Amino acid sequence: MIRLDFTTENPVHGVCGINFNSFEDYIKTLGYLSNRDHHNDYDGVKIKVEKNYIGGAFTEEKRIYYYGNDSFLENFSALYNAKSAGVGSATYRINSNDYIDHLLTIYNFIHYNDVKKYTTYILPPEDLNDVLNRLYENLKECDFNKKNIKDIFDSGYFL
Repeated sequence: MIRLDFTTENPVHGVCGINFNSFEDYIKTLGYLSNRDHHNDYDGVKIKVEKNYIGGAFTEEKRIYYYGNDSFLENFSALYNAKSAGVGSATYRINSNDYIDHLLTIYNFIHYNDVKKYTTYILPPEDLNDVLNRLYENLKECDFNKKNIKDIFDSGYFL
């Protein structure tokens, strides 16, 4: 079964993270993040693991960096509601250690690059069918059929 609440209590920032208000929002967001073409720093996203503890900070942070405009991000209400100020060319940062761990463990998203040993980037797996099959399995107890799931997934994937 899929969980929708990926918020946590951060000792510095308080409650933060991503909280999906519906399975549809979860599926659409997963579709968007599963498209490798959306992983860029001019109008898309980059998922990063920042190893801040190397520089003496409390712990690592897992974030989605968003580089587009507000009106596009509003397509994904959970991401929009979790956004915080951007840095550099990023419009917003979306903190959610638990959700990014979820992408890594449940959907086999992968670490692909280490920049100056402080930041690792995360990408979706190359095999989109693996993501979809895992999604179908996780939603089998819900009132969705595969066509409905695929249609919702595609609405994010092809945005």
